[in-house]
Amino acid sequence: MSNRGTDPVAAAARAAAAGVPVETVGIGQRNAVVQVQGQDVGGVDERTLEAIASATGGRYHYAEATDQLRQIYASLGSRFGWEFVRWDATVPLVAIGTAAVLAAAGLSLAWFRVLP
Repeated sequence: MSNRGTDPVAAAARAAAAGVPVETVGIGQRNAVVQVQGQDVGGVDERTLEAIASATGGRYHYAEATDQLRQIYASLGSRFGWEFVRWDATVPLVAIGTAAVLAAAGLSLAWFRVLP
């Protein structure tokens, strides 16, 4: 659970509304108090992580050991990809160039009373 910023469940609701599945990973020991440099940082909040994953159509993964975490990241890495979209910029760039030339001609005519 986050103690700063947006509530994780509220963020999950926004992600679900946008159609973004969220994969959550719980790392550490279940039902244990975790201390980092002498400070209690809590344990794995599995209920919240499962709620986030469930609300967005993602999945919750749990890793107690390094090997489990590597396996989870390997499976996640193979599930995500890129989509390349080709877009022809010729027409917008020609339109912008034409507008710039016409604007320069108009300014020249207004300022010097001559076309370049």
